Amino acid sequence: MRHIINYKFKNMFKYEFDKEERTFHITSDEGDSFYVKNKIPQMGDFPDDKIDEYGNFFCKLFSEYCLKSDGDTSFVVYKVFIDLHFYHNLGCGFLTVWSDNMAQDERKRIGQQIKELRLKKNMEAKELAKRAGIDASNISKIEQGKYSVGFDILTKVAWELEARLELVPLKDKLN
Repeated sequence: MRHIINYKFKNMFKYEFDKEERTFHITSDEGDSFYVKNKIPQMGDFPDDKIDEYGNFFCKLFSEYCLKSDGDTSFVVYKVFIDLHFYHNLGCGFLTVWSDNMAQDERKRIGQQIKELRLKKNMEAKELAKRAGIDASNISKIEQGKYSVGFDILTKVAWELEARLELVPLKDKLN
């Protein structure tokens, strides 16, 4: 049986704490959804008498970084993670931070880049699809971030746009 504690912070963020899972779920009125969980509770756990204090603190951090993020969920998760591990010693072991929206945000970002490259080359979506060997309707879905595309297909699309895939560390992006 799960016991969940609800609390609202400044009418923008609220948290729920799942005692069984020992996980904070932080949500905003705008639909943002984040989680903080202790991955190594043996090193220290969220003390029951500090749940409200931690919940308020997490809401404050997420609120601050969401205002600075321009809608980039990866930015928020990265900044909160860095804050929790380098600037605040909560004595709670190793905390993980994640969001349900991260993959969706990345699909949209990559899709937008594909569309921009395609348009710079004055290429129709049908032509790109034909060159990459995929269905034309999938190019539209990829560009809109509505299609979770595999690495091989993404590589083919990038190649036809005379581009390559590259992983960029978040810290480089955020500085």
